[in-house]
Amino acid sequence: MSRPLELQDDRLHPPGSAANWRESYFFGFHDQEGRAGLTYISLSPRRRVAERILFLLLPKGEHTLVCIQQDPFSRFEHAVLEEGILQYYCREPLQRWQLRAGAGCFSIPAGQEVSSALSAAGGEAAPPVRLPLAFDLRFEGRMPAYRLPDGAWDFLGQGQEHFEQMGQLSGWLRVGNEEAPFVGLGSRDRSWGVRDWLRHEWYNWINLQFGEDFFVGVVLSRVEGREAGSGFVYRDGRLLPIAQVTMEANRDHEDLHLQAATLRVVTEQGQTLDLDLAPLSFFHMIVACGNGWQNHDCFSLVTCRCQGRNGQGFAEYAQREPISPLTPEKGRLW
Repeated sequence: MSRPLELQDDRLHPPGSAANWRESYFFGFHDQEGRAGLTYISLSPRRRVAERILFLLLPKGEHTLVCIQQDPFSRFEHAVLEEGILQYYCREPLQRWQLRAGAGCFSIPAGQEVSSALSAAGGEAAPPVRLPLAFDLRFEGRMPAYRLPDGAWDFLGQGQEHFEQMGQLSGWLRVGNEEAPFVGLGSRDRSWGVRDWLRHEWYNWINLQFGEDFFVGVVLSRVEGREAGSGFVYRDGRLLPIAQVTMEANRDHEDLHLQAATLRVVTEQGQTLDLDLAPLSFFHMIVACGNGWQNHDCFSLVTCRCQGRNGQGFAEYAQREPISPLTPEKGRLW
């Protein structure tokens, strides 16, 4: 069962004692022109470090803009979210947020693994091009925030709490000297608890929007040989928890990007939805996560179709692999 959310759940939570306890905020957005952004702020209260991460997929999938920055903080408080290259402002808990960014981002060619490209920036190889990126966007929830059932997010750390909300984003976005209005759809989520990148064998996180009245959120994972799925459907004002989910996907063997996928979800109320996904653009990243393992993560902007409705959204696939000697020793907190 999904437990009700309180307004306080959109604020910082009392941190646990573990060194790898995290409080993470995510916002993703996309429009019909093919611009798509994924942004994270992750706070580590025991290390007193905030990690801010920006990805922007440019139209036609030609390049991905990337900026990753770690900032120390002295106090674990909400004001930390309103600092640095990426800032989140809570305007109304569980309903309205504002996102601001201003950063010089590396421009990574399509298909190039992100960590290797970022490592080149500090080595003898030719560094990737930097481009200024800025935006000011307002998120307005178009559904109640949904808290996943206990255990549904355990693949990233036992006891993790997690909720998601989909909505509309509007404002402006500037790449280089070109500024344009932005109106699109997207989602946000919150996680808090112990973060353990060694726990999962693989996971899929899928977030789809079919206009402002029909959303689907799915998570599938495999931990210690056992597969589990969860999520929700929001349609015509009804929030329906998912009871069963199955997925068939074709992926590239090297960069893991999605080539095609079908999903079948069955809600607790007995409704069945079949969804077809196809990719528009993607990026992938390999990160060392300790004990001889690395995490290979691929994010795709996808089109989707369900019951005559066309939509768009994100599909993430990550898998744990034996570490490669070429993997840069870079960590991440989200």
